[in-house]
Amino acid sequence: MKSDRLLERFMRFIKRAGFLFLFLLLLLIAGFGQKIDIPSPLTDPGIGNGEHAVYRVKNKRGVFVIEDTVRISEDGRYYIIESHGRNTRKLLKLSRETMFPEQLDVFVDKTGYRIHSVKKLEYKKELKGNVIPIMSNFDSEYVLRGFPFVKPKTLVMDFMNESEGERSSNFEVSVHFAGKEDVDIGSRMIPCYVLEIKYKVTGIFFLFKSMFPQTKVWYSIQKPHYMVKYENKGGQGDTGDMTILITDYLGWK
Repeated sequence: MKSDRLLERFMRFIKRAGFLFLFLLLLLIAGFGQKIDIPSPLTDPGIGNGEHAVYRVKNKRGVFVIEDTVRISEDGRYYIIESHGRNTRKLLKLSRETMFPEQLDVFVDKTGYRIHSVKKLEYKKELKGNVIPIMSNFDSEYVLRGFPFVKPKTLVMDFMNESEGERSSNFEVSVHFAGKEDVDIGSRMIPCYVLEIKYKVTGIFFLFKSMFPQTKVWYSIQKPHYMVKYENKGGQGDTGDMTILITDYLGWK
């Protein structure tokens, strides 16, 4: 009789423990599947599937042409931008919801071999409301198509890299609305919004201030705000004293 009561109590304990274990397991699964809500100051400009643009690039190394094509992923969540330039192909994965970059593949062809580099961003926490993550100058051209042109506000570009520690407080890159301007590309005049990228350096970085360019970017006022012109005055390397100008666009009539 006593053994029966003990067995009954044991079975009740196992039953309750089972329900508790199941509850904890469901909580754990829900935690792993929970989507991180990342606020973004950018909006989707509505780039069409198959968008194609041709640009003329002039820098210290000469003049060459790049061609960009945009397609929408099968699940509709991403823009996949493919860019072909001189010995270089780039593949960018951009979230349509936030206009933030998630992956950048760069292929560079050399004599006898090819270099393939990959950058991936995994967002683990919320960013500040005015911060936009950037992996390179290339993805910034597309990220900024989502700039709040109608109600402009200053944004901070956070260049993501593999260096240890957080971004230095002595160095800041910000994006400012600089008005409207018509750009003459020879075959047509294109009404544009103008953005100015400013570099703020303090402390020891101030000694290298002359290395940073004066940068402006022109985007079409008409959606989907494709880039019309990019200009660097000054600066170092291949991007110093560089101009990018659109020469052809699939949506032109």
